[in-house]
Amino acid sequence: MKFTINRIVAFLKKEAIIGELAHNTRKVFLMIIGIVFCLLFFFKPFSINLLLIKTQLIITIGSSILAGVGYVLAISIFMPFNKKKWTVFLEISTVMTTLFFVWLLIYVFLILCSKVNLPVPFHINEPFVPPENFFFKTLIYTLGTGTLVYIILHMYNVIKFNNGGNKIENNTYTGFINKNNLNKKTLNLIGKNKDENLVINSDCFICAKSEGHYIKVYYLCGKSKRFNSSILRNTMKNIDNQTVDFENIYRCHNSYFLNLDFLTSVIGNSNKAHAYLKHYSPKVPISKNKIEYLKEIVFNNKLNKNS
Repeated sequence: MKFTINRIVAFLKKEAIIGELAHNTRKVFLMIIGIVFCLLFFFKPFSINLLLIKTQLIITIGSSILAGVGYVLAISIFMPFNKKKWTVFLEISTVMTTLFFVWLLIYVFLILCSKVNLPVPFHINEPFVPPENFFFKTLIYTLGTGTLVYIILHMYNVIKFNNGGNKIENNTYTGFINKNNLNKKTLNLIGKNKDENLVINSDCFICAKSEGHYIKVYYLCGKSKRFNSSILRNTMKNIDNQTVDFENIYRCHNSYFLNLDFLTSVIGNSNKAHAYLKHYSPKVPISKNKIEYLKEIVFNNKLNKNS
């Protein structure tokens, strides 16, 4: 018995894959709404197919949005990108908490739909009548639908992971690499997870952003220079040490590195300013003591371009 408990504890402490979706709550929110809407609309639980199409849409759309809200509530509690280690226990806890919130929200929503008519223009022409054992049936449907949604999202993360969303195998180089300058051009960013490293041409590096205990790296990939990103579990200090020999990679802020060759402009004053880069639309914050230096870089880049 003790041996079994120890194995369970060891399994729960095992590190789980934290996919790219964990860093993009908005994307997951929209994906959950879309997946749940499709499942409810086509499978029509609680015999909602017997209702008018207008009533079906209100119930389906409302339940789908609440499913997304339930995820947002759960992820705001656990926040994967702020954890030193994302374990199986945290993964299971997040899923179970999400299912609890979703079940509770949808149950209350459907009860309200059965009790009152929604105001114009969302008036329900035909009221929803809860079936027998509605309390337990909503729980079962939530567990079933939630399991399907989790499988779809997990498969997305696995596919993204295997295609380089989180991991690039050793000796896999992205972008153009001049073999004569291999040591000078090759940037190898190593994460704390086992076999987690990103090997790219330093000229393809765009920027790196700190997200809690993780670093999200943006870069150009392949001959077509396709925009891509990878997530490594690491600290800014370690990334600083790994990029110290690359003159074009500069730490412009406590939370950002950027490629000086992609720097196009610096907007702001001596107290607050942001940098703008090629291939990367969001503005990048700059520390006060580095604003003037980056403005000089922008000026020199323009001179070199015009010469």
